[in-house]
Amino acid sequence: MIMVTIPNKLINASYKMSLNAMRLRALAFMRLTPFDYLIGAPPITISAVDWRKVFVDSEQSYRDLKRAAKAFSKATVLFKGENKRVKFLDKTEYRSGAGSVVLHFNREFLLLCL
Repeated sequence: MIMVTIPNKLINASYKMSLNAMRLRALAFMRLTPFDYLIGAPPITISAVDWRKVFVDSEQSYRDLKRAAKAFSKATVLFKGENKRVKFLDKTEYRSGAGSVVLHFNREFLLLCL
């Protein structure tokens, strides 16, 4: 069993994402610490092996991970009481040889989660 902590503000926020993008978000949030919301998160690497361990129904882990990263990189969120949408991520890197993606969270997004 995995446990993912999601900030309350994000639960009440408005966003649309594919299932795979939400899965990737969950894997990334598992690696965030409370300090990351205050000082900014370091780049987070998620491998196809990590993906496959959690999402055993994924037949092509790297393909699903790459599609999830593409969708997540475009996703925005509208927090309650705010008047503009904010991207979750600043940047996404694909590492084909390593079978992984690197996610760079948007600092503004992290601060709005507090």
